[in-house]
Amino acid sequence: MSGFNHTFRLHCRLLPYYLFYSIIILLVVNTPFFWDKDVVISKRALWFIENRFSLNLPNSYDNGYAPLLSLFVAFLWKIFGKSLVVGHLLMMPFAVGLIYQLHRFLNNFSDNKRFINFTLILLLVDTTLLSQIVVVSNDLILLFFLFMSLNAILYNRRNWLYLTILLLSLSHIRGVMVCLIVFLFEFALLFNKTGRVAPIFKKAIRLIPQYLPAAFTFLAYQIYHYLDTGWIITHEGSPWIGCFETVDFKGFIFNIGILIWRLLDFGRIFFWLFLLVFLVRVLRGKSEPDSNILILGILIIISSVVLFPAMLTYKVLSSHRYLLPVFMPVTILTGYVLFVKQPFVRYARVTFLILIISMISGNFWIYPDKIAKGWDSTVAHLPFHSLRKKMKKYIETRQIPFSDIGSDVPNTYTQKLTHLTDDERYFHLKDMKTDKYIFYSNIFNMFSDEEIDELKNQWILEKEYRCIQVKVQFYRNPEWGKDEKRTDGEAAE
Repeated sequence: MSGFNHTFRLHCRLLPYYLFYSIIILLVVNTPFFWDKDVVISKRALWFIENRFSLNLPNSYDNGYAPLLSLFVAFLWKIFGKSLVVGHLLMMPFAVGLIYQLHRFLNNFSDNKRFINFTLILLLVDTTLLSQIVVVSNDLILLFFLFMSLNAILYNRRNWLYLTILLLSLSHIRGVMVCLIVFLFEFALLFNKTGRVAPIFKKAIRLIPQYLPAAFTFLAYQIYHYLDTGWIITHEGSPWIGCFETVDFKGFIFNIGILIWRLLDFGRIFFWLFLLVFLVRVLRGKSEPDSNILILGILIIISSVVLFPAMLTYKVLSSHRYLLPVFMPVTILTGYVLFVKQPFVRYARVTFLILIISMISGNFWIYPDKIAKGWDSTVAHLPFHSLRKKMKKYIETRQIPFSDIGSDVPNTYTQKLTHLTDDERYFHLKDMKTDKYIFYSNIFNMFSDEEIDELKNQWILEKEYRCIQVKVQFYRNPEWGKDEKRTDGEAAE
């Protein structure tokens, strides 16, 4: 009973955090599916409903890993009805569960209340994590099982580890990479305890059976998938084939720059600067790292070693959200140094204030149109949905066929997929040479610099809507409808 009381009191203390994420989700329950990673969940879920839950997905719907989330969404839609609300509410238990797992993880390093509460706040307002709360996301589920796995290791809950590793391996291809992070982290902890090479391998062998069920399940699905489709992970006609296009040496150097930018972006530069100052103090002998700093440092290094190679060698695998297994330990390490090690005790409150402002400000770090931004990793994209709705209404009022309008991802999906309506109309992928109209927004990353210049300098702006830092614009080809006259003030609202 004492254990229950302790858990009950803990959940009461965490209630404000639970409410914070729950209220956010309730505020966005009618938000459409957004980025391609979200739309594919909707696309496959609808296919399952329409095809009696057959696992024989068409190649254009199949991205090579087990579609568990789509299956679960389809199952819930079958019970409660097809709606955006159902998909968003599905995220709530994972969001609340992640808060609990993060608290347990923090409590393993210190019972210092300031450290736990302030670090938890820094984690929960993380720009990229918040962006996964407001959409239907595999990444939120991945993070939940990651920290559940880490806690199973730290608190020696081996039976839970079997389950969490298994679910990680089936959640996503990156879930398999996270399984590797968990295994290497546990291996590193063993080495840290023994300090000798010989015993470590004997103990490591004992760890392997813990991960075998997940490995066999993943391999079994891939074998089944190959026998059914003739390919594994990807194929030549895959819509995601570009994700597996490798870069040359010049592209590799370019990706290093992109990776550094991602690590510093959305306000995280101040976290790295703080840790850099602490490192300088350590090198000068003014501060000394303890075992907890070493453990968190190991987790950051292992996560980087596992995740960085794919981001550096492939063209488009550089999203901020891929780095969440790195970002979150960095935040935790920052909180630990600030509130437990306390080398800057006089400036702790000021430093925390700077960090919290920098993290919240990350949602407003919007770059010029010609710089591709991680819109799927910031809540800054949210105004796009209402702006798109207004522009669609304007287009319908003008009675312009959707077939005359070019646009780009994520604005080229049918509303059946994004809004779960019966509207099968869609804007096709742009062709500036033949399109009569272009529906443009600064959240579209696939417009080239030359196309943006052409739109601004040569095409005719028919309509524009803005909200905060998001804009949608409707352009007319200068060679089309030259005799049409625009009324004053029609271009902007």
